Amino acid sequence: MSILKRANVFSMTPREVQQRVAKTGEEASYIAGNKTEAIQALTNGIVDSTKGAVTTHSGARVGTSVFKGAKDYARGDVLCTGLCATSGFCETAAKNVVPLT
Repeated sequence: MSILKRANVFSMTPREVQQRVAKTGEEASYIAGNKTEAIQALTNGIVDSTKGAVTTHSGARVGTSVFKGAKDYARGDVLCTGLCATSGFCETAAKNVVPLT
C-alpha cells in the first residue's frame, strides 16, 4: 500500500500533500538508482570476465602460432610460416585492443 493511500489526504494541507508526494518520489528514485547501480556492477563484472577470457585465449593462440610457425620455418615452408606469423599478429592485436574497449 502506498504512502499516499495510507495518509488521509483530505485532512492534509496542499503543502503537506506536496511534501508527501515529493518524499515518495524521492524514495522511489533511490530504489531505482540502487537497482541500476547493482545492474551496472554486474554488467561490468561480466564484461571484465569476458575480456580476461579473450586475453587468455589470445595468449594461448599466439603461443600456438609461434610454435607452428617455428616448425614450418624449420621445414622450409615459407607460406605456412607467413600465415602463422599473420595469425599471431592478429591474435596479438585482438589481445591488446579488446581489453581497452
